[in-house]
Amino acid sequence: QNPDQQISLPLDNCINRFESVKTYNRWGGEVFKSTERTFRWYAPDQAAGVYYYAVKYTNKEYKGSLSIRY
Repeated sequence: QNPDQQISLPLDNCINRFESVKTYNRWGGEVFKSTERTFRWYAPDQAAGVYYYAVKYTNKEYKGSLSIRY
């Protein structure tokens, strides 16, 4: 299955458009950033653990956490 078909980000519209995604480690250090809506982060050279993300749109920001396990 094509991973690009599994993107579940809100759709762009004339008011709210995707701007960027950032991923942070537990100390708040930025470990990934992209302005591409079809971004992929495979956590290269990152330790297993909890990371935090912020997906920024023109009028809203979505934040949450994710876990990397090896």
